[in-house]
Amino acid sequence: MLRTLLVLLCVAIAANALAQAKTTPAKTTKKPFVPEIEYQQRGAPMPDLKLLSYHYPISKEEKNVANINRSRQERRLMKKRNKIASQQYITAEDLDNSANLFVMIFNPNCGHCEDETEMLVKNISFFKRSKLVMMASPVQWPNLHDFVKSFHVADYSPIFIGIDSANFIGKVFLYQSLPQINIYSADRKLVKAFTGDVPMDTLVRYIQ
Repeated sequence: MLRTLLVLLCVAIAANALAQAKTTPAKTTKKPFVPEIEYQQRGAPMPDLKLLSYHYPISKEEKNVANINRSRQERRLMKKRNKIASQQYITAEDLDNSANLFVMIFNPNCGHCEDETEMLVKNISFFKRSKLVMMASPVQWPNLHDFVKSFHVADYSPIFIGIDSANFIGKVFLYQSLPQINIYSADRKLVKAFTGDVPMDTLVRYIQ
């Protein structure tokens, strides 16, 4: 009899514990809500920038000819630019110069991109402090050589060209028309984004 009572008591205790477990919600650790950044909105921070640099090899003869009409300051800037561009990757830290930064998303086979590049190269003298990053998608790597050679972009110290290696394009692309030019302030916040053909008198207001 005593054994039966003990068994019934144990069953009752177990049933009560099970009932409490069902009614008491399990404690969960809530993760803090992190809002998704809208990189396409004005004022948004610039996403991670990592450019696989296309460094066009310039012969000693070409370099000497190019330096004839360059000032001492321009030769110094070109030497610094070539040192950065010869790295495999260029990051935002390499381009940190307390001035507006221009990021041009382009396709080497795009006629509008060619026209915009030609216009920028002709007006490169406006770029005293601002830098211009010309960024193509990774699939365009084989097409960069002819593009760089045709427009001589490697001859100008403010210009860095290569392919996107951090999904920068995927975060900022507006899916409208190429080229797309994003302008970032010195603290790397989005000031303005242009798509398609953009005249120089519009861009020059942002160039430093």
